[in-house]
Parts: sequence; C-alpha cells; structure tokens
Amino acid sequence: MTLYTPKEAYASLTDEQLKLFTKPDYTHIHPNIKVEGPFRIPFDEIFIDDVEGNVARYDSGIDPAHIQALKNSFANGVVLTEECPAVSITDGYLEKTFKSSKLRYGFGRSAALLELGLDGWFFFKLTLNGKELSETLWERVCLSENEPLPKGCNKELNIINVFIGQVKRGVIKNTEKEIFKALKETFPHRPKPSLNRIVQGVYKAAGTKLRYTYYTESKIKQWVKNYASEPYVFSGKLDQKRKMHGYTAKQGSLIRTYEQAIKNKAETGLDSYVVMHVGEVTQDSPIEKKRNACVKEYVTIREAHAQVYGNDVNCLHVLGCLPQQVGKEKWDRLCPLEIPQSGYGNGNPLINKALGIVEDF
Repeated sequence: MTLYTPKEAYASLTDEQLKLFTKPDYTHIHPNIKVEGPFRIPFDEIFIDDVEGNVARYDSGIDPAHIQALKNSFANGVVLTEECPAVSITDGYLEKTFKSSKLRYGFGRSAALLELGLDGWFFFKLTLNGKELSETLWERVCLSENEPLPKGCNKELNIINVFIGQVKRGVIKNTEKEIFKALKETFPHRPKPSLNRIVQGVYKAAGTKLRYTYYTESKIKQWVKNYASEPYVFSGKLDQKRKMHGYTAKQGSLIRTYEQAIKNKAETGLDSYVVMHVGEVTQDSPIEKKRNACVKEYVTIREAHAQVYGNDVNCLHVLGCLPQQVGKEKWDRLCPLEIPQSGYGNGNPLINKALGIVEDF
C-alpha cells in the first residue's frame, strides 16, 4: 500500500481512498451510533480545547513527549487503515467561537499534525438516529476510543488503582510531588508517556490539586485562540498589529529563534517577539528557577552578541512565559519575565546579576 506524507494525504486523497480509513464501532455504547466520514476539514474551522474539551484525559492537556512520538510516526507516512479523530457539529459554545466543529477526540494527533504544518485533516462525525450525540454519550465514546489494547490497559489501570488505594490510606501524601515521586521510584525505567498517563489517572481519581499545565507550540496557538486576552502569531508570521514577527521557544532552544530574528531584521527591517515556555516543574526545578533560566538564556545570548559585534543587537523581544500557576496567575495572560531592556555590552549591573556574575544588591 502506498504511503503518503501527511501533506500529500490531505491534499490528494480521493473519496474512495478515504473509505480505507478504519471506522470505529461504538455500538457497544449504543446500538444506533453511526460513524460517518471521514471528512476533510480545515483546522481553522475546528474548536480545539485539549484542557476542558478532552474528557478522556485526566491531565491538564496533552503530553509534549506524546506529540513528538506522533510526529515521528507521521514522518514515516500515513497509514490509511488507521482511525481518524472525531468532531461534533451542534454545540452552543461554537456560536461564540465562530467554528463549525468541535474536536472530540484525537487531540494528540491533531496537535502533531498542526506542528507539522498541516492546514487540516480527516475527521469522523458521529450521529445517533440522525442527530448529534448527547454529552454523556460523547464522554463514553471518548473514553472507549482512548482505551489502549487490553494488555497495556489492564497494566496501567492496575497501577493506578494500587496508587489510588495508597493515597486514600495516607501512605502517599495527596500532592503532585509525592505521588509522582512514588511512581518514579517504583517504575524508574517506565516510558514517560505511560508514566504520565498513570500519574494523571491517580491525580484525577484522588482529587489532587494540580499546579501547572504544559505547552507545545500547537497548544500555545490553541490557548491564544481560546483564552488569551490579546492575540499573538507564531512560526515567524508577521503580527500586523505589533509589526513584528512572532515565535515560541522552549527553554534551552532560544538561540535558534534569536538568529532567525536577526535574519528577519536584515531582510524586512522588523523586530521579532517570542513567547517562551518551560518543561516539567519538579522539586529540583521549581517554576521560579525555570523562569530565571529563561531570563539568563536570553540575556546570555544578547550580551554575547553585544560583546562580539560591539553593538546591542536588540531585535528579539520576550513577551512572557508559560505555563501559568493554576489558581495563582491569570489564565488568559502570559507570565512576565524581568529582563533588562538596555545596557548590553556596557557592564550593566542588572545584566551581570541575571548572568550570576555579581551577588544580589
């Protein structure tokens, strides 16, 4: 069977070829559920909310490691016999979003395809006697679709049940840190995606208070669409309002964005901005430490350019950082970073402080 790249598949698959995608069977949930499609739908027409809308996931959003694994899988080609994500059509909230559809499952696949630059994908639509499914039926469908093969499912569920029992008995303190620590100590070699599913399952069932949600570029784009108090653009696109090119950068990878900003400045005369995001927050790497590392990374790069070129290369502006602390910081705002705005290459004490050259003063 011919394998297509995702972009080739989305652009060229015929209606007959679309029939090769395997249709799931949800008649065990209700005998009259019908799966229609798949249909070619642009992502711009779909409301995607992987925090509140992803009912089959316990965690606050998708796992970045899972997205990377899916991107690697898609790089090998699209298997036409696999299943597609699903959307619903009738939803009161869609009137507020101006979207024609709402993603119900397939959040990981959709995020991976967005990060690969796809404009859309193929989606199933589910009906019951010609009408939309109720929210209760959608929840059951999503849980069923998310269920792994029995062997892996039972293994993870067994672990979740054991740890829930330990939390309830007080053996493990009901906090993110203590639960994750206990799981990591018990399963030091378990793959991270599986460990994350287990720990989030325990958090959900035990009612553990969660502090953070984590981001990839595609999730930041969805956050901007769904929640942000002001618009941003990314992937080097031109922000017409700010007259700057927009980017995201994960802590530790800012140098590539900085160099791209220099190229943009040379080619268009316009500056660029970046929204930074950090990885997993742990006891050894608390959120303050990670945010300070973002500041130091930016200052280090800008100071080095100023020292080498003899002038401050001020063309990339950090607008803020993600994630927010749940319940403590505003969900619709970026978290500010205290970055010196001037004095690079001139021995600015604030810059030295950011670089750790001098003590606090």
